[in-house]
Amino acid sequence: MFQRTWLIAAATAVAAATWWLGREAPRSDAAPPVSTASNSPTWSPADPPAPPRSQVAASAAITTMPVPPAAAVQTQANDERAFRTDGKGRLVLDERTRLAVEKLVGLNSPESLAALVAEQTSGLPAEAAAQARDLVERYGAYESARRGTFEPGTAPMVPEEGLAELAATRALRASYFGQDAAQRLFGAEEAVSKRLLEMMRDDRAANLTIEQKAIRAQARYSLENPGP
Repeated sequence: MFQRTWLIAAATAVAAATWWLGREAPRSDAAPPVSTASNSPTWSPADPPAPPRSQVAASAAITTMPVPPAAAVQTQANDERAFRTDGKGRLVLDERTRLAVEKLVGLNSPESLAALVAEQTSGLPAEAAAQARDLVERYGAYESARRGTFEPGTAPMVPEEGLAELAATRALRASYFGQDAAQRLFGAEEAVSKRLLEMMRDDRAANLTIEQKAIRAQARYSLENPGP
């Protein structure tokens, strides 16, 4: 783990931690195979391949993926797998699926990953299985690009920098997954991160460190959003 920063404090116990700490999670080729129980994605293997690794720019081309409307999710044995299908046999895209894919890609070597993906997609309709494999490939490419775009081991030290980096991260995700798919995969986490950063930016209390502002933002966010 990298040095303690204000955003770690801000993200503690909230979904923002996934976005920020994900910047620093190294991929371990030596790690044993790790399967996962999670769920949901949606697009076609016929879509254009993910773009090469590059810096995010305002004019970045967006890889568009067709994302059908949300539908009732089939449960049964799908609940024990990383991928689920909806009532029409299409792969479901949501945050649970993204977290499952993140775990698969981040904790397994390429050799182990291929076997695990084959295991997780066995029994799925052919199109959904192809979409799931495509999602895993895109996520791996996205992670490589993210590590190349944002220097590992560092974090913005003021909220304005954090907001700018979040915007760049959103653009990068859209370029790899398409706007609609990226929203389904990352939208909830991004909304929490953005709100926390805005609260820190707007906190005009004097003589407070950035870490203290982060803690205050987290407390205010909890008041705004009571519940689990």
